[in-house]
Amino acid sequence: MTATNHVVFGALVATVVQNPVIAIPVALASHYALDALPHFDYPVKGHHSLRFFIWLAIDCGIAASILASILLLQPANAGLMIACGIAAASPDLMWLYYTIYKHGEDKDNWPLFVKWHAAVQRHTGPKLWPLELSWLAAMGGLLLVRAA
Repeated sequence: MTATNHVVFGALVATVVQNPVIAIPVALASHYALDALPHFDYPVKGHHSLRFFIWLAIDCGIAASILASILLLQPANAGLMIACGIAAASPDLMWLYYTIYKHGEDKDNWPLFVKWHAAVQRHTGPKLWPLELSWLAAMGGLLLVRAA
């Protein structure tokens, strides 16, 4: 899933589960559940290309804009919505390390948890953008209704 969809779903979790002790771990766990669903992946050949970083910047910019909108609009539980949005997207930050230091190319030496996180995402590709966009529309709509 894109960072945008992780953030939207994490914020949605906070509108349903309002106890931070439960909501934040649920939002974090939602990351892996969403990654297990078939979803869009950036149409690039490698994670070291300029094209990849452009896609990533656009995605992260949209995700950050959603978090900023929550901050500015101040719906009930805004702080928890932001925390859950960040928690839901945060597991992908580990890929930054593997991308920057090019450890992504040496998958045999990945720690077990990294291998598991990669294995969860079996059904991805650029042609799955309609699923990703549909998910965003549905969850974004629910978020707007629940946060109002």
